[in-house]
Amino acid sequence: MEKMNKIVTALDVASESKFYTVIAWLIHHSMFLDEKGMCPMRCSGEALETDLMASAYVDHGRWLAVCPFCGKSNYADPHENIFYCFACGNNGTGKIILVDFPEGFQEIEQALVKRPVRGAEHIMNLFVRAPQEEPSIPGLYRNWKPGISPGELRKQNKHLGLE
Repeated sequence: MEKMNKIVTALDVASESKFYTVIAWLIHHSMFLDEKGMCPMRCSGEALETDLMASAYVDHGRWLAVCPFCGKSNYADPHENIFYCFACGNNGTGKIILVDFPEGFQEIEQALVKRPVRGAEHIMNLFVRAPQEEPSIPGLYRNWKPGISPGELRKQNKHLGLE
């Protein structure tokens, strides 16, 4: 299998489960987890009227967002900008909220995918594979958090000969 050349998103997770949209996957997966007693509220697909947003970040090559209600994380997608927390059901509402993605998220992705990873090439499933891959350059993970600019990521890459 070839190298991982993308940042994994909620849409990738949905697609792996044969869903065409993130919302369809969130509704189905919350129902699945609820039936197992692992999700307090099924996702209704309706929007919660709130100014609160989940905060996006990249961890081990995956777009995730942190729940503003309980602090747990779930996959996110910058193109389908919605979030549902399977841990708290978005504060027990069953409704989705928006994700605060950075402007220029594409530049962040471009800088991060230049960072070589190894060790999980045999795994076909992207969302299983991404967190198991290790950086080929020790310590240079495919991570990003708010406050780090795309320029800073490129500068780190250039320092290591990746730009």
